[in-house]
Amino acid sequence: MKKERKNILLVEDDRGHAELIHRAFENYRESFSLTVVTRLQEARAYLGKSIPHLVIADLVLPDGRGTELLPPKEMEELPAFPLVIMTGYGDEQVAVDSLKAGALDYVVKLDSTLRDIPRIAERAIRQWEAIVDRKRMEVALADSEEKFRALIENAGELIIIMDMIREGEDWGYRYLSPAVVDITGFSCEDVIVKTLSEFLHPDDKAMVYDILSQATENAGITLPISNFRVRHKDGRWVILEGLVTNMMEIAGVKGIVLNCRDVTRLKQMEEVLIRVQKLESVGLLAGGIAHDFNNILTVILGNLDVAKNTENREMLLHNIDEAEKWISRARDLTQQLLTFAKGGEPVKETVSIEEVIKDIVAFSLRGSDISLQLDFQDGLCPVDIDRGQISQVIHNLVINAKEAMPDGGVITVRVLNTEINKEDIYGLTPGKYIKIEVQDQGNGIPPLNREKIFDPYFTTKSKGSGLGLSIVHSVIAKHNGAVDFHSHPDEGTLFFIYLPVSEKQKTGPRDEDEIIGGYGKILVVDDEASIRDVATLLLESLGYNVITTESGEQAVEICKKELPDVVILDLTIPDGIGGKETAEEIRKFNKDIKLIVSSGYSNDPVMSRYQECGFDDVLMKPYKLEQIAKVVHRLLGKK
Repeated sequence: MKKERKNILLVEDDRGHAELIHRAFENYRESFSLTVVTRLQEARAYLGKSIPHLVIADLVLPDGRGTELLPPKEMEELPAFPLVIMTGYGDEQVAVDSLKAGALDYVVKLDSTLRDIPRIAERAIRQWEAIVDRKRMEVALADSEEKFRALIENAGELIIIMDMIREGEDWGYRYLSPAVVDITGFSCEDVIVKTLSEFLHPDDKAMVYDILSQATENAGITLPISNFRVRHKDGRWVILEGLVTNMMEIAGVKGIVLNCRDVTRLKQMEEVLIRVQKLESVGLLAGGIAHDFNNILTVILGNLDVAKNTENREMLLHNIDEAEKWISRARDLTQQLLTFAKGGEPVKETVSIEEVIKDIVAFSLRGSDISLQLDFQDGLCPVDIDRGQISQVIHNLVINAKEAMPDGGVITVRVLNTEINKEDIYGLTPGKYIKIEVQDQGNGIPPLNREKIFDPYFTTKSKGSGLGLSIVHSVIAKHNGAVDFHSHPDEGTLFFIYLPVSEKQKTGPRDEDEIIGGYGKILVVDDEASIRDVATLLLESLGYNVITTESGEQAVEICKKELPDVVILDLTIPDGIGGKETAEEIRKFNKDIKLIVSSGYSNDPVMSRYQECGFDDVLMKPYKLEQIAKVVHRLLGKK
C-alpha cells in the first residue's frame, strides 16, 4: 500500500531560508508535500481551506508572530495542527515563550538544522499523532467515566466501596451511591463517616462479615450476599441482598464493592404468598379431604352404633377397636392439614425423610387416578427439617407433577443418599446430602418458561397462582439446600432437591403398647372442660390423684399451695395466660415440679423446643391412654 504523503505548510519570509528548506524536502518527495507562504495572512487563508499535517513558521513575520496561528492558550481543546517555530535567535526564553503559546517544538535557524528539517518534521508529526491519540483516549475515558458515574448515581441499587478498618474488626465506607438515601433514609454524608457495624442488624453481623472476609482473601471473586438487614433512619430494618466483589486490584476502585438492592417488600410478599398458597392448596384438596373425613366418620359411627346395640362382648371390643383405628386415621389427616398452617423460619427436628414423604405423597394424591412409584434407598440418613415446611414442598411438587398429566400417568419419587464435592454446583457446602427426585410423564416445561418457573406469580395454568414453586425454592433455601430441575419436551420433568444430612440420630419410635401406671398428684390445666374430664379419667385409671383447673392464673396459685408432682399445661388458653407464660410463673418459685406442655398445634415452635421454654416433656393432642401413661411415667420415674 502506497504511503500517505504528509502536507506541510512553511511560513517563512526569508527567501534564503525558504529555499534551503525547500531543497531539503526535495529528497523526501514521496513522504512530504511542501507549501510555502511568506505572511500570516496567506497562512490563515491556506488554513481556512485545508489543514496540513504540520506547520513550520518563522517566529517573527512581516505581519505578526508565527505563534499567532495557534488558538488562544486558555482554550482546552487541541489546535487543529501542530506548529514548529523557527527563529534566528538561540534565546532560551524565546523558546519557553513559544512552547507556552502552544508550539510543539522550537528550532534555531542554523544551516545544519534547516538541512535536517525533514527529519525534524517527521519526528514532530509522530509526536503530534501520539498527543492526539492520547487526547482522544482521555476524552473517551472521561466520557466513559461520566456515563458510568451517571449510571451509578441514578441506579436504584445501592453501590458501596468499603475498606477494612480497625485491624479487620470493622468496615468503613469510601464511596456510597445516592441510592443510600432512598434505601436507608440517611444521606451519604451521614453514613460515610460511620462504620458498617453501626447500621447492621446484630443478628446478621457475623454472616455479613464472614462473606466480606472471604471476598477479601480472594482477588476478583464475587460472592452472593442475601437477607441481611440494615437500620433505616425511621428505626425499622431494611432487608438487602446483592453481590460482594473484590476489586482491590482494579485501578480507581481498590476496595471491596457491595452492590445490593432493597428486597424488604419482596420478602414481605413472600411471607404473604406462603400463607395464600397454603389456603389455595387446602382449597384444592377440600373436596378430597371432605370425602375422606366422611368415610372415616361413617366407619366410626357405624362401629359405635353396633357397639351400643350388641350384648356380645367380643363383638363390642372389636367395634371399639375399629372405631379407635379410624379415629387414628382422622388424627393423621388432621396432622397433615396442620402442615399447611405454618410459614416463616423452619423449626427443625431430626426425622426420617422416608416417613415424611410417604405421609404427604399419599395425602397429596388422595382421590386422583395418578399411579405412584416410590423408590427409597436402604439406610437413608436422617435430616434436620421443619416437617411441615418440607411436607409442603413435597406436596407442591407432587401436585405440580399431577397437573402436568391431566390424562393420568405415573409419578416417581426417588430418595437416596449422595455427596456433594467441591466441583459440584448449586452453591452447596461440600458434604453429605439427601437427594429427593420427583418425576412426571407430562409434556415437559417449554424452554421459554424454564428460567421463570421459580418466580412468584409466574404460572401457565388458567386457575394457578404461580406460588407453588416459588415457595419450594424459598423453603429449601431456608434449609440450606438446593432445588433444580431437568425437563425435555414430551419426556416429562424431573425436580430434584438436596437437603443436608443431620449429624444427629433420629429417635426411634416409642413403644406405646405397654401401659404403666403409678402414683402421685397431677394438675391438669385446660380451658376445655371435656379435655379436663377425659384426662382425669385416663390418669385416675392409671392410679394418679388428679386435680384440674381452667386457667393459668389458678394453676399458679394451686402449685404454691398443693405442690403437685406433675402439671399438664394446655399451650393455648384464650382467656388469661397460656401454658408457656404459666410455666414461667411456676418456675419462679419451684424448679422441681415436672411440667408437660400439651397442644393440638404441632407446628407451634414451643412444641419442638419445649425444653427451651421451661417444660420437661410434651404431650400431643389427641392422646391415648398409652401415650399419657408413658409421658407421665417417664417424668415421675426420674423423680
